[in-house]
Amino acid sequence: MDKNGAKRACWASDDMIERYGAKEFVILFPYKFLEQKTLEQEALTHAYEKLERLRIAFEAHPCPALDQDLRMTFSAGLTSYQANEPLEVTFKRADEALYQAKHSGRNQVCMWPLT
Repeated sequence: MDKNGAKRACWASDDMIERYGAKEFVILFPYKFLEQKTLEQEALTHAYEKLERLRIAFEAHPCPALDQDLRMTFSAGLTSYQANEPLEVTFKRADEALYQAKHSGRNQVCMWPLT
């Protein structure tokens, strides 16, 4: 599944996906005016649902380079940006959630704060 196919399948035109390192991607779901915690939680839930749809679509998509019985999967870590924090802090939280997903069996989305 290419980047454009993923976008068409799972999210809105203002969402962004970019490669981050060799095997990782950053997906930004811009939400404006998240000043209340309830709105932030709603936005995280919405982003989680989008990532789950993408994960399921990604797993179902065959890869011609692989054996037909093999499927690609991915794990994801999800967090929200906190106002005025350095992006490195946001990425560190997302990375912690990603490692939780990998250590919990892979092919899943984990949200920070970790439970």
